[in-house]
Amino acid sequence: MKKTILATLAFSLFTSASVLASDEISLNDNFSAGDLKSLAIKNGVGSISIEVADISSIEVKVSVEPTTSYFFFESDISEAKLTATTSGSELELEVPVDDSEQNWTVRIPRHLALSIDLGVGDVDIANINQDITANVGVGEFSATLDQDSYKSLDAETGVGGVSLSGFTNSENESHLVGNRAEIAGEGIATLEVDVGVGEINLKNRNE
Repeated sequence: MKKTILATLAFSLFTSASVLASDEISLNDNFSAGDLKSLAIKNGVGSISIEVADISSIEVKVSVEPTTSYFFFESDISEAKLTATTSGSELELEVPVDDSEQNWTVRIPRHLALSIDLGVGDVDIANINQDITANVGVGEFSATLDQDSYKSLDAETGVGGVSLSGFTNSENESHLVGNRAEIAGEGIATLEVDVGVGEINLKNRNE
């Protein structure tokens, strides 16, 4: 009888711990962008969705979920926090917690340059017209932009393709299993995107 009770209690505690560990954490914050010139976002696994708008601050929402299980216990994300580091005129944002999937939704002002570093997952950017540098290890990068705002656009995949829609003055070159596209424009901004394995999709919103 005692063994049955102890076993039941142990199972209950085990189950409770698993449920608690699997809870999703939502992180929200706003940052003034008045003195900033660029924003850098780092994410290991998940997604980054960015909207450019007529606003004066950076609005950030991050959903964090555990990804790894050990004997039915999922990774502990209870200490997940959004960290912000300013270096000169650049703000760097990151949620430094291991074994997690992070889905970012960010709204930024039009004057901010962007730097994105994503290990595995998807990047989606709407209405971009400023400088952007992005590196994705495995996944997909998609952006809708104004070609007239750019001096040059350079998009390359190690394995995968580059899809262009509505652009002029473009060159698309295949190499082994990868692809590279270069686009010239009359603007001043630059775009450089590198995806190790995956796809790049660029669309000119003024086509």
